Amino acid sequence: MSKEEKRPEPTGAEDPGVSPAAQATGWQPRPDYLVALLDMGIPTLLAEKALIKTNNDSVDMALEWVFNHQGEDQTAAQVAHGALGLFRELLEEQEKYGEMLLIWEEKGQTKIVLNCDGGEKEMKELERKAAVQGLPSFIVCDAGLTQVK
Repeated sequence: MSKEEKRPEPTGAEDPGVSPAAQATGWQPRPDYLVALLDMGIPTLLAEKALIKTNNDSVDMALEWVFNHQGEDQTAAQVAHGALGLFRELLEEQEKYGEMLLIWEEKGQTKIVLNCDGGEKEMKELERKAAVQGLPSFIVCDAGLTQVK
């Protein structure tokens, strides 16, 4: 970048959902895509990176990028979040799931973990299919708070 070309300085008046780093470079994610990713619990910086890496093509492509670029430790943490989240829901609905919960504990607490290449639409469809079969389910949305060291 030459001396004459200066990057715009962030004024603080820019979109609060966009990180200062994105504001400073002048690159802007598609606002509707960014909002969709943020609503799914994807942290701002990760959502922006996913949109950069996928050229703002679509929410599904950005979400796929996020899922494909998580480390094994992050995935393990999300599995733990899912197991705890579902367990809490089952405890809250003991009249419906109490017997199933006892059997599950006796049989070794088997878990089925799915990664959906089809994004949120596929996750919702799988959740619907589980409900039709009477199977409890829990969807984990990454809030970006897990630190693995």
